[in-house]
Amino acid sequence: MSTHKTYTETAFDHFDLIFTCGQYQKDEIRKRDEIKKLKKKNIINSGYLYLDYLNSLSKSNHQNSKTKILVAPSWSMYEKDFINNDIEYLIELVLKKYEVIFRPHPESFIRSKLRLSQIEKKFSDNPKFYFDKESSN
Repeated sequence: MSTHKTYTETAFDHFDLIFTCGQYQKDEIRKRDEIKKLKKKNIINSGYLYLDYLNSLSKSNHQNSKTKILVAPSWSMYEKDFINNDIEYLIELVLKKYEVIFRPHPESFIRSKLRLSQIEKKFSDNPKFYFDKESSN
């Protein structure tokens, strides 16, 4: 995520060390430090560990006949978010080849209760679809 689009304006101002998931985040933080004349931070590009792991699996010809895909969208305070727009289409596509675990953000159960009920009803008869309502996961 972009450090200046997703987080508050001053979210990274008071850190001495920041781990970033890509060069673009490092560049954004450096630019803000320069513009606001902030103390230069130690920035380590650590990558995005889950994505890096998935990429390593795909490169190693990892085969698993019981592949499950976790669809875990975040929430938004705005009505126009992933759950309210394209989530059913995505689930339908993934279900053609894989099992799907659908795990909405806990806040979605408050803000998008009706929408989640519709999604659950639509896919409830599909044995490859699991609606995970446990926030502890």
